[in-house]
Amino acid sequence: MAPARPRSMFSEYAQNAGDIAARQREIGLKLREDIVGVIDGMNRAIEDAIDELDQGFLRPPLHASVANNVEVIVSMLIEQRDVTELPPVPAATAYAVILARNNVSGSALRRAYHIGSDHLLSHMFDLVNDLDCDPAEKLRLFHYLAGWTYKYVDAITRTVMAAYDQEVHRSRADAAHTAATYIDRVLGGRDLDPVEFRMATGYRLAQVHVGGLMWIADTGAAADQTEILTSLAHRIAERTGSSTIPLTTAIDRTSVRVWFGRQDNLTPITADQIRATVDTVIGARAALGSPAAGPAGFRATMTQAEQIKIIPRVSRADGAHVVAYADEAIPMVALTAADIDSTRRWVRQVLGNLALDNEAAERQRATLQTYFNCAGNTTETAKQLVMHRNSVKYRLDRAQEELGHSLLERTLETRIALKICQVLGTIVLTASNERDARALGA
Repeated sequence: MAPARPRSMFSEYAQNAGDIAARQREIGLKLREDIVGVIDGMNRAIEDAIDELDQGFLRPPLHASVANNVEVIVSMLIEQRDVTELPPVPAATAYAVILARNNVSGSALRRAYHIGSDHLLSHMFDLVNDLDCDPAEKLRLFHYLAGWTYKYVDAITRTVMAAYDQEVHRSRADAAHTAATYIDRVLGGRDLDPVEFRMATGYRLAQVHVGGLMWIADTGAAADQTEILTSLAHRIAERTGSSTIPLTTAIDRTSVRVWFGRQDNLTPITADQIRATVDTVIGARAALGSPAAGPAGFRATMTQAEQIKIIPRVSRADGAHVVAYADEAIPMVALTAADIDSTRRWVRQVLGNLALDNEAAERQRATLQTYFNCAGNTTETAKQLVMHRNSVKYRLDRAQEELGHSLLERTLETRIALKICQVLGTIVLTASNERDARALGA
């Protein structure tokens, strides 16, 4: 035996369809008699409950929308029409568009419909209660009207929210296009009125800027990532103490330019400061310029970001998906990343077997780089690596053998080659075999 179907609280009581239809029409006619009172009461209920909508210039379109909805509801009840036959609601749709243009939240619009329906149901309940019929019939009728009203609100909110969302999308696209036009003018070196630029973009030119590029790698034909990257830029701004909302403009569906306003703060933003934040978005990459002031700085910091973006694109090193121009040797490494094959050959020429792609060579490179960073002090190097000083000296002796010269000779090119290996990773290393690894030792 098949289980009984659960009974919906919005059941239309088909078995009493004739009685319900007659009573529905009766309620509709009674509502029409007091339609002005219903509309006025609904307006007051919405304005009292939602501060966002209780603004002078927004009241006339709200009142027009409420009147439009109440008139449609009354008409449909009298004519006994199904909610699926929803007619055009021009005033209600226009109100949704007005709210979108004035940056009123969509949640306020949804709440208005729920508050309005509660007010209407309360009015209907009083009318049903005054009917000359038995209590069971009143209950069935009110149950039906509650379901009908719920379905009306569901249908109308989908209609008006579609208009709202469409207007938000259009407004954002227009604003983004306008902002992009002004940004391109500044990047092109044209003089602009700073006040005009700020009105168009919401961002101040007369301050210190840190420009950057952010993108999401390996998205294929994914949806537009601009909102995700814009949100990421806002979190980076909070993390780094930027003074204003960052300025972002889309390059394409998966990448944006961004400027962080720093007022008069010339302290660089480092990769280490923002890496954890960037990592909250899978596949995100970032390249930041150095701080620079004014319109010229607006251009210069973005040029720097453009120059170093190649590192996150080609590097296979951990952490190199986020780079900053102000970090040690990053601009120089970016120059070498333009020709990976030539760089790989040069690194092998300078480092010998220390340029091999194996764990032993990696340990030797790390030891040697720490040694240089500690100004040749083996005691400090051992402390940094948490190793015995004799073990450090052994590694340095082996490294010197591989280099073919004293660690005091050709120091600059050795340090550059080590830095390139650290930043670009395995892409600039030479494939090795077990014999190579044994020759290097541990």
